[in-house]
Amino acid sequence: MEYDHFIEDVRNLDFIRDRVTADAAVKAVLGIIASRMSSEDARQFTSRLPDPLNLDVLRSHQRRELGISPEEQVGVIRAQFKLTEDQAQVLVDTVLRNVKEAVGEETFSNLSQYLPSDWMAAIQRA
Repeated sequence: MEYDHFIEDVRNLDFIRDRVTADAAVKAVLGIIASRMSSEDARQFTSRLPDPLNLDVLRSHQRRELGISPEEQVGVIRAQFKLTEDQAQVLVDTVLRNVKEAVGEETFSNLSQYLPSDWMAAIQRA
């Protein structure tokens, strides 16, 4: 999957103003997820994502404590992009659906060894 597909899916949300905002939103959502993993696990995970979604970009774009929950992630995204709670959840779910498509079923199944169960449940719901 190409990065443009990630951007276009997010850009098609009626509350995302432009491509620059869509790009920042994708990186913010994935940056939070990458912060939940060790560097080695996050590097393996991001190796399956399209450029420019590598670990260095994601971790420099969005630094959060390692203990953040999926619910807290929605709150962070809501505040960062000045969205409603529902809009933030739709944005996060849109990015996570693209992640599932981009990394493939086998890699997605292996995420359970990198992420806590609440994060896996959030990704599966997306």
